[in-house]
Amino acid sequence: MKSANLLPVFLALTSLSVHAFSANEPGHGGFRSQVDGVRAEMFADFKAIESFSHKERIRILQEAEACIQAAIDRDQYRACEQRENNSRQQVKELVKARHDALRAKAEGLGSGMLSRRQ
Repeated sequence: MKSANLLPVFLALTSLSVHAFSANEPGHGGFRSQVDGVRAEMFADFKAIESFSHKERIRILQEAEACIQAAIDRDQYRACEQRENNSRQQVKELVKARHDALRAKAEGLGSGMLSRRQ
């Protein structure tokens, strides 16, 4: 499911790669290096989003584990589970928003760079 949400980002980056490959023609070296720089920046942004997501999920699990261990009855356990589910949903929405922003940036950069090339 997660990879399906990222498909447009990879398609946009692939599009940039295809055009960068065709930019190997004489006189297009500057475009190629610009595309390579954008791809590196976009990948760094992607890695930062994924790292944030992993760290947040680890934090949520650690907090949930501590809460469960401290629970003395079924109601407290359920409260822990509910808190964990709410936290996971919040992180999921935040990560989705960051992926959407990155996707929009990739699409905007891709179309902007292609129009400058032509």
